[in-house]
Amino acid sequence: MRGSRLALSMVVDSADVAMTGETVSVIPEGERWFDGTLGDVTVRDTRCAAQVADGAAWWVQGVATDFVAQDSQENNIEAKHLGWEPAFTDPSYEGSVAAGDRVAPYLEDTANENGFDPAEGVEFLANVATSSNDPEVIAEDEWTANAKMILKVPDTVEDGGYVSQLTLSLFE
Repeated sequence: MRGSRLALSMVVDSADVAMTGETVSVIPEGERWFDGTLGDVTVRDTRCAAQVADGAAWWVQGVATDFVAQDSQENNIEAKHLGWEPAFTDPSYEGSVAAGDRVAPYLEDTANENGFDPAEGVEFLANVATSSNDPEVIAEDEWTANAKMILKVPDTVEDGGYVSQLTLSLFE
């Protein structure tokens, strides 16, 4: 493979995620639900089996900051109110890499304090093969996914613009 670059890398669609939504009446209190779609995230692993340590695995993890008020609102929105549902862009994909589990926003799962934890993050994609140098993993070499983003807040949250930073990191 002379001249070829062998690497584990990630490319993230740089488009912003705009969240749009509506107020939904929920007893005993109302909620405001917003959704959007995270752009494509592609992981490429062009290394040959000899370049991957036996038992090594990789994963993509997401961390979100609190939503910071951009207008005259008095309060920010905690990141725990954000959730997502990662999925491959090709729904027929079956293989050695899995999309992360759905992460419910805090208002859907208050008992478990779900949602994005800024200190720990949540999994987006993961190599699930028993070994990174499994021939099936090496043969696939590229995986693309995106995610439905969900923000659920109490209806007492003030109207206006809010901004959060979502950081995706590739680890091995």
